[in-house]
Amino acid sequence: MAENKAPVFSKSDYLSPVAAAKKYGTDKLTAAQIMHEQFKRGTKILTKYGSRPMVTIDPLVHSKTKDGFPAYRLHPLADEKFKELLAKEK
Repeated sequence: MAENKAPVFSKSDYLSPVAAAKKYGTDKLTAAQIMHEQFKRGTKILTKYGSRPMVTIDPLVHSKTKDGFPAYRLHPLADEKFKELLAKEK
């Protein structure tokens, strides 16, 4: 009998603003602003085993980027929500 386990994500699965901009076809600043707003709001996404933050800060990067934003990382399961927010931004 196979168990239904939640997917395990590594650090490389979480997207930075640059990677999110490339993946969704926008510029880095727009992606970073969306991530900044969602981090400040505390937006959660639903996973199989509960809610998780949509955007987190990489704890190993202790400085801000050149744009003045912290090292935000987008959760791998936040694709639909990020696309929705990007469509509202345009």
